[in-house]
Amino acid sequence: MSEAPPRRSVIRGIYRLARFRPEGFAEFEPSRQGFLNSLAPPLGLMLVACSLLAVQIGFMGGVQLLLVFVVALLGPLVVGEAVATKMGRGEHWLRYAIAFNWCQWAIPVVGLLAVMGAGILAVLGAPEGFVRQMLRMVILGYVLALYLFLARQGLGLRWGPAVAFVVAMHLGGGLLLVVPELLIQVMT
Repeated sequence: MSEAPPRRSVIRGIYRLARFRPEGFAEFEPSRQGFLNSLAPPLGLMLVACSLLAVQIGFMGGVQLLLVFVVALLGPLVVGEAVATKMGRGEHWLRYAIAFNWCQWAIPVVGLLAVMGAGILAVLGAPEGFVRQMLRMVILGYVLALYLFLARQGLGLRWGPAVAFVVAMHLGGGLLLVVPELLIQVMT
């Protein structure tokens, strides 16, 4: 009797990748469905949040906010795919994108742990400004380290190209949010 292959686990994949363990990539299904599954939770949360906000800001305001959220979610991924393809790593992009999407859930957990650590420092008498700076540095440092790890391991990049990829992906995604707003302001 042959042994069944081990079941994939998104939670296990997030946990492993959040701890910078490359075997976490194997926990995600590298397919179109796997990609859509990785987008479903944030899109669902955005839809609920915008629906609730639409009660206060109006239907069109809710729709506008939803579109901004969708561009914020998908923009970096679209730019990332283009950059990965240009770097000759396009065949690895799907694996990277799925892991990137799921690993966004690790960031608030690490942030919460950092806030708890900052609380301990504050109770021990550390200056408030120092505690705030340490909190920012820990969270930002973790996010950057995670993004670089995912780019290096998921796309098979060396350090320099990984840094260029992460910067291009997030800068390009940010421009997709900012440029249309600037054009609207210039045209009105």
